[in-house]
Amino acid sequence: MAALHRLSRSVTGGAPAALRENEALLRQGSTPAGRIIVVDAGHGGPDAGCTSDLLEWSEANIAFDIATRVEGRLTALGATAFLTRPVDLDMALDEQARAEFSNTAGADLVISIHADALANDAARGVATYFFGNAATHSSVGLRLAQLIQDEIVTRTDLPDGRVHGKTWDLLRWTTMPAVRVEIGYLSNPTDAARLSDPGFRDVVAEAIASGVQHLFTPESQD
Repeated sequence: MAALHRLSRSVTGGAPAALRENEALLRQGSTPAGRIIVVDAGHGGPDAGCTSDLLEWSEANIAFDIATRVEGRLTALGATAFLTRPVDLDMALDEQARAEFSNTAGADLVISIHADALANDAARGVATYFFGNAATHSSVGLRLAQLIQDEIVTRTDLPDGRVHGKTWDLLRWTTMPAVRVEIGYLSNPTDAARLSDPGFRDVVAEAIASGVQHLFTPESQD
């Protein structure tokens, strides 16, 4: 539990708070080994999330597949990784239940995986979200979001939708840094083709795990 409190997001903002939060993170070591990381596959059960005629899988299916790949990579790095829904079955969890799961697990980080869709089929790309608004933000959440975003953009052809602060329920109710990654648009033919490819999903999972690795490296060494 001490680790959880050391990683709790800053609610005051400003450079001193960000420095304290980053220093607390690095004091625990420079690898993910020994950390507890929750990997949340968005939607699930009767909630399929976004769907599209362009591919057979729903957002929930895609999120689960990528989440299990991320879990495996984090475990290989020595972290203890938990899935909010460990099987791709009828597990309907709202955002509050997912946050409570993460809090009870004593997680150090939460990574929530989603995909998107719009009526405009030209929209495509990846975007990552962290807890934040005009008054406050999580400095560790922001850094993790940027690291994951950069890794995915570097390793794939997904356009950069950047990182954004939001107060969505999972980001707000968790007591540790949390990010949400929106990977591609099911409504876009190019993104849908990418997400249909297990090799592409593997690259995305590797990118997310790499972002987590870099989080525990002092910024001067990035």
